[in-house]
Amino acid sequence: MDQESGRPKALRKGNRRDEIIEVATRCFLDQGYSGTTMSAIFEHVGGSRSTLYGHFPSKELLFADVLKFALRDYRADFQLVLRASNDPRRTLTDFCQRFIERLVAPEGIALQRLIIDATRHFAHVGTVFFEEGPMVTHKLLMDYFVEQNAAGTLACEDPGEAARLLTSLCTGGLAARVLWDVEQVTPQAVKSDVDQFVGMFLRFYGRPAAGGLAPATASPVALAK
Repeated sequence: MDQESGRPKALRKGNRRDEIIEVATRCFLDQGYSGTTMSAIFEHVGGSRSTLYGHFPSKELLFADVLKFALRDYRADFQLVLRASNDPRRTLTDFCQRFIERLVAPEGIALQRLIIDATRHFAHVGTVFFEEGPMVTHKLLMDYFVEQNAAGTLACEDPGEAARLLTSLCTGGLAARVLWDVEQVTPQAVKSDVDQFVGMFLRFYGRPAAGGLAPATASPVALAK
């Protein structure tokens, strides 16, 4: 027990770890991976170096936790959206809207560029990102498609393929053009992508009540052209 605060030392240590991650996140987003040093993070965090290095012995380990922390909100948001309704058009519209808006938001663009920068210096970061980001989103969508198959609202013969198709559409349209700074974000552009992608998806995988063709008469690749 800490005599000054009356709190258990383990709790204070846990809070300190979160504080370090939050400060490091700002440093990495502002300065990039290569431009951020443990010394700079220490200057912002304060306290003792032994505390910082006790939690994170290296910049690589700290960055891995920063990445997990940053992706946590994405995961929670998508979980809520995919549980909200049994109407595939409504649910998938909400999902694509949230997904694209997060990708094209300033903090989303900064995070993606940070990850690209970090992979040049820290090979394992690609694995961390893929496991904490795309793989989690893929699994959430797969589970939703399995549930909707059982409910008779979707006809996804391969839920994994369906999940890959939808996430590829969302990341490959406006989101990619904004990432590479060739187009500006507008609400109309986001809505256009969302409507187009959901329409494509449901034409192939949707039951008639959801606006689909079922049984399908074309492949997802053909529909996406």
